[in-house]
Amino acid sequence: MRRYAASTGCFVVPTGSKVSANSELEWRISTSLAERCLLLNLNITQIRCYVVLKIILKSFPNPQDEINISSFMCKTVLLYCIENTETSAWKENNLFTCLTYCLLELHSCVQNDHCSHFIIPDNNLMAGQFTAETKHELSKYICEFIQNDGQRLLGIDIDDLGHRLQVKLNRAPHGVYYFRSSLEISEHVLTVGYKDIAHVISDCHQFVLDNLHSKNITTMKQSVSKLMTFRDNGNRLQHAAFKFVAPFLFTTYGSALASSSIVENNQVTPEELVWLSAGLNSDITSSRLKLASLFYSTGDMEKAELILRHIEQQYDSHPVAPICRCRETPTLTVTAEFKRVCCEQSEDCIKHITAFCVRLIYTGRDELCSL
Repeated sequence: MRRYAASTGCFVVPTGSKVSANSELEWRISTSLAERCLLLNLNITQIRCYVVLKIILKSFPNPQDEINISSFMCKTVLLYCIENTETSAWKENNLFTCLTYCLLELHSCVQNDHCSHFIIPDNNLMAGQFTAETKHELSKYICEFIQNDGQRLLGIDIDDLGHRLQVKLNRAPHGVYYFRSSLEISEHVLTVGYKDIAHVISDCHQFVLDNLHSKNITTMKQSVSKLMTFRDNGNRLQHAAFKFVAPFLFTTYGSALASSSIVENNQVTPEELVWLSAGLNSDITSSRLKLASLFYSTGDMEKAELILRHIEQQYDSHPVAPICRCRETPTLTVTAEFKRVCCEQSEDCIKHITAFCVRLIYTGRDELCSL
């Protein structure tokens, strides 16, 4: 590796030293090929050490953004530490010790304003990089990481480092969320709750469609009748179930009845329209698509077009989340706008921010019925 690095040569780059009076006339020697060779031969613990070192410096709370410890300096410090220790020390179970060693080396460089280039030692990478105030704050920050036995690492949010370390140390279960504010907690709880409501609605509707697929219209009628008893005689939870699920069953039941009427006499009866209208506001799309498909099947293109235009005007892809139950599990994509609506409105907003899928089936006379 040393022979290869020595034989690769170097580049010159038109970049001068920050502390030189003639920086615009100077060129910097670049040994990037040799450095690439060295980095490609790092083991996984050395790479992890380098990444965590960069994250620690990235989390440095400098309001003036004056920190100038570059990735190149981190790599240089790491290479010196590797050179000065036994290879056997760089193992996964010794990661924190290796990281501490790198931090000590970096602290020494900051204190002395000197970090020698690994291949060209006369080149000081830290020359003119820090003000006295930044140097003091940076030294203090690095010392805190060294002195508290790694506890500061558990509080770093960048790349979710703190939580991942807690999982690694068995201090937290996988999948646990850590929130910085009560607003984040409420946003997460409400969003998950509304997603679950949408999934349950989809599951209930899927059960009815499965029965309909076996042409058991009577079973669907019984489901609708049972749901009506929830509305009239049920408790608070049953009332809530009725409120969410009933509109979907009404439009599905109305569609099933209307499909039979269309086959027989190519029209939809007033009773069937009542059932369809009762669930018209179930969500943004599905109930209206069912109605539009029935008008299409009877040849009433004007009403079908009117309904489709209304859907197009109402559908806003930012807050509205499409949910599909045609697959094994329902899918619902959550956007930032969806979360905002969940936090600002009651659960009744489900019908304004979800778009359920519609199943199209043939009724036996080359006509479509949407369920």
